[in-house]
Amino acid sequence: MFYVHIHIRWMILLLLDPLRKICFTGSSKFPQKVSRGAIRANFVKLRTTQPLMPSSKSQTYLQDTSKLGSSIHQQSHPVTKWPQNIWDLISLLLYHIRTIWLFTYTDLKTIVFPSTAFGVLTALSLSLSKAIPLPPILVFQRIHSVLFWTWINLLPFCIGNQRQTGAIIEDKLNKPWRPVTSGRLTPRQATYLQLAIYPLALLASVLLGGTPQCLVLVVLEYLYNDLEGSERSCVTRNVVNASGFAFYSSGALAVALKGTGPLPAMLYQWQFVMAAVVASAGHSQDMADQAGDRLRNRKTVPLVIGDRVARWTIAVPVAFWTAVAPRFWKLSAVGYLIPFAIGWTVILRTLIVRDIVGDMTTFQIWNLWMVSLYLLPLVKAYTML
Repeated sequence: MFYVHIHIRWMILLLLDPLRKICFTGSSKFPQKVSRGAIRANFVKLRTTQPLMPSSKSQTYLQDTSKLGSSIHQQSHPVTKWPQNIWDLISLLLYHIRTIWLFTYTDLKTIVFPSTAFGVLTALSLSLSKAIPLPPILVFQRIHSVLFWTWINLLPFCIGNQRQTGAIIEDKLNKPWRPVTSGRLTPRQATYLQLAIYPLALLASVLLGGTPQCLVLVVLEYLYNDLEGSERSCVTRNVVNASGFAFYSSGALAVALKGTGPLPAMLYQWQFVMAAVVASAGHSQDMADQAGDRLRNRKTVPLVIGDRVARWTIAVPVAFWTAVAPRFWKLSAVGYLIPFAIGWTVILRTLIVRDIVGDMTTFQIWNLWMVSLYLLPLVKAYTML
């Protein structure tokens, strides 16, 4: 029995060895929760004491942050001990499962849940209207697949974003609990993990559906993160963001339907409308991150044209799309109620509530408003019954 125990332990260590570069880091501490009051005080202070830097100082500042970024990438993290028993192994696995979870935590309410809602609700509308031969019960049975597809395709994007030097500097201010910033992974280890996730995302897409969308999202991730598509221009940033939203939603719909036939032409037009909504009003997400974006010299709408004007460039498109989207589906007054109520909540909060935590909450309501727009095809199908 002693020799059997030795051989089993040796085999476990051998199987774990390829993951050593990813799994073992120098920090074993979980990030501490930061109170909302502390976030508010910190960001309000930064917003009032650190005005947008003139371009003459920006170059010097970028050189300083570049040096800081180089030191971050060169940090050496000692390797923790190998697990000595099954409980150590379980603890290690739970630790790294939490690490992976933290990469996507802030995007669950902005990407995963809304995209899943789009896929499921749109599939239900097609099923109820008899546009495709798919019983509604099958759509409900695929909800978990839609959730997983969206999440596994989002994960490499989040890792690719958070391992960047500028993102680490920004997250030290905005989200210090994120895996790379808190020391759970080094940037190099995050790169290894990202490269390991891509084949899994592609395999999931081949099995579940949404393979073309998966491949496009890989290209968009490279454009957004590695080619700094989110940094140099607020226009480029909004267009890439809109494209990302469109392909996450389109992929979620493909998984929900999974080969049940071609989509109606009107549905492609609807997806284009949703992409236009994000392109014109999606910078609502940038309102709460101005201090961190200023720190890394990111060109977002509120930093380029100013906070006050940027709020109007969100409020006006939200009002426009709140009126246009129900009209696109030729709905009665009832179809306007939910988008109108949530949309005007977004508008009023955007113009009136001007603090960091308030902007965070407003963006969450903005995502809820998007889901209310995703409901409109289902409302149309219900009225046709």
